[in-house]
Parts: sequence; structure tokens; C-alpha cells
Amino acid sequence: MEKFGRAYENFKRAFRRFEEVRSQSLLSFFSEDFYTEIVVKRFEYTYEAMWKAVQEFLRNRLVHVYDEKTARELRDRILEEDIHRLFKEVLDAIITP
Repeated sequence: MEKFGRAYENFKRAFRRFEEVRSQSLLSFFSEDFYTEIVVKRFEYTYEAMWKAVQEFLRNRLVHVYDEKTARELRDRILEEDIHRLFKEVLDAIITP
């Protein structure tokens, strides 16, 4: 769980930093091109941190799954509508210009 805890904290920190650059007020300090680079890099870093946290969460959960009922419950939570909608929203946001 310690490895997941570190990955989760890294993700939270990355997300807070990503939220900082969403403020359009930064655009007044930097050129538009430089601001764009900052946003893209922060997004990439946040996405990677999120992916590592999810991997550690699942690894931790799956390593400790000893019975079929718990495995099915975890599977069902992964397939829940909210998670599907989240993936779809991320995909749509990336594809939509």
C-alpha cells in the first residue's frame, strides 16, 4: 500500500499543479505558445501520475484478491458507468478540437 500511497500523492500534487495552469491569468505573463507548452506538459505529467496511481491501486487490489467474489466485485466497480463516462469524456476532450 505504501507504493500506492506515494503514487496517489504524486497524482494529487500533479493535479493541483495542472489546475494552476488552467487559470487564463497566466497567459498575461507568457506568450501564447509558451503557455500552450506549459499546459500540455502539465497535462502529460498529470496523466502519467494518474496512470501510475491507478496501476498501483489495481496491483495492490489484485494481489490481495483471494476469492472469486471479491474479484468479481472489483471487476464490476471497474466497469461501472461512471468510469466508462470518465474515459469517454477524456477521449472526447482529446479528440474534439
